[in-house]
Amino acid sequence: MAVTSFKTKLIPEILEKEVKLSWEKPNVIFSAKAERIGKNAIMISIHKKYTDYANFLKDFLTAGGGAIESYETVLISLKGGITKPFSLEHVVRLTET
Repeated sequence: MAVTSFKTKLIPEILEKEVKLSWEKPNVIFSAKAERIGKNAIMISIHKKYTDYANFLKDFLTAGGGAIESYETVLISLKGGITKPFSLEHVVRLTET
C-alpha cells in the first residue's frame, strides 16, 4: 500500500484533471485535499509489488501534466507487521456510544 502526499498547483482545471485521474485508477482507494507542511493532497493506493507502484506513479505524474510539484510516499507491506487493520468498524463503535 502506498500513502502519497502531493503538492499540486491549485488551478481549478488542473484539480479537475487530478480528480478524474484518481477515479480512473482502480487501485486508488482514497484521495483527498489535505493540509500538511508543503503538501495539499493525499492518495492511498494498492499495488501487488514495488515495480507496479513505480510504474503507476510514473504514469500518474506524467498524466498530471506537470500539476504535481512534489510528492512523498510511505510504502507499507500488507504481508505482515500490521498491528491494527484498516477498518471503519472502530469509528462506527465510537459514534454509537
